[in-house]
Amino acid sequence: MPCTDLNDGFTLGPFITEPNPIISGRDLTVTVKGTLTTPIVDGAEFLIMITNHGTSIYSIVTDFCSISDQDQLPCPVAIGDHSITHKFAIPKEAPAGDYHVRMELINADKSPIACIVGNVSVE
Repeated sequence: MPCTDLNDGFTLGPFITEPNPIISGRDLTVTVKGTLTTPIVDGAEFLIMITNHGTSIYSIVTDFCSISDQDQLPCPVAIGDHSITHKFAIPKEAPAGDYHVRMELINADKSPIACIVGNVSVE
């Protein structure tokens, strides 16, 4: 499903990854800024799917409020401008190459809030 159908509750601003390109064995810091037009409530789910040449290599569904830094972005998250930064551990075994990443945020009532897709490179 294309992301254009899933962004009714969020307008994406800057999306920053450091380091860029991603380096195997180093943490990846992702900062997402944007404007919520729908509040995020307890029970919202965050999905990440990573594929390489169409083959799924990683996917996870987790409770958004459990991974958001409660000092940075406490749940429930109100309508308005927000920024969230999260670190991901990139295993040193991660092979170099190009990857397709899809991230979705789905509210507790299963209504879509946001969807971000893009391509990243790992060195």
